[in-house]
Amino acid sequence: MSKVIYQFDPTTGAFITESFADASPLEPGVFLIPSFATEVPPPSKHHVWRNGAWVIVPVQTPDPAVVLTAAKADANGRINAFAKSKRALIAGTPDDAEIAGWSNKLRIAQAIVAGSATNGDKAVFQAEITARGIAGETLDSFTQKVIKNATFFGQAVALIDGMKRKAQDAVSAAKTAAEVAAVLDAMKAQAEAAFAQLMQSA
Repeated sequence: MSKVIYQFDPTTGAFITESFADASPLEPGVFLIPSFATEVPPPSKHHVWRNGAWVIVPVQTPDPAVVLTAAKADANGRINAFAKSKRALIAGTPDDAEIAGWSNKLRIAQAIVAGSATNGDKAVFQAEITARGIAGETLDSFTQKVIKNATFFGQAVALIDGMKRKAQDAVSAAKTAAEVAAVLDAMKAQAEAAFAQLMQSA
């Protein structure tokens, strides 16, 4: 002889399956109910076993403030990564030190054009010209390339950083996680369009 029992998860109390309890060989009419099981059927699949009874556990709604904070942190991380990837694409390298070196290159190039460059400044450019081994490259032609590239890079970085700040400000002002997501979608579309237009002018 056996009896239907209802097994539940030991941690969550959620119903798992029906099984059968065997009758006790020593006590007539008594059934051996294993741990994490009960003779009481669950009223529905939504009930869980708590303190000797099937109960409905309310679904806990996440704290909106916590959700918003997490969404903003994630959004700012994505904005920073997007801006960095675009700077690296324009500069042709992800190396922050190399990108930072553009301002020094522009300073040297401007000094050469103005006639105020030191022999050391000229030697820096000459060393790069020699290392790159571009046929017919002169100090003057290389200087003009640096000015053109550095000017473009400066404009591009200004655009990227301006849009980055605009996106961060919009994220900061958002009142809900949904607003944060909408800001990201809108700003990414604007940034991609602006970046594509910039690259066409390169």
